[in-house]
Amino acid sequence: MEEKRTYKAGIILGITGIIFSVLFPAAAYGCSIPGIVMSAKKDREKYHTTAALVLNIIATAIAAANSITAVVITAKGFCKKRNGEF
Repeated sequence: MEEKRTYKAGIILGITGIIFSVLFPAAAYGCSIPGIVMSAKKDREKYHTTAALVLNIIATAIAAANSITAVVITAKGFCKKRNGEF
C-alpha cells in the first residue's frame, strides 16, 4: 500500500514540477528534487518509479535551463546599461 502512495506522489510532483519549470523555476526545484528522492527510494515497482524519476529529472533540467537563460539575459542587460547602449 505504501509503495503505491510513493509512486503516486513521485508522479504528481513530476507533473507539477514540469508545469512550474516554465513559469516559476524556484517552485519546480521544490517539487522536483523531493520527487527525485521519493522515486529513487522505492525501486520495487520499476515501471512506475522510472516514469516518476524521468518526469522529475526533466522538470529539474527545464527549470535549470530557464534559470540559466534568465541569468544570461539579465547579465546582458546590465552590460548594455553600463556601456550606455540602453
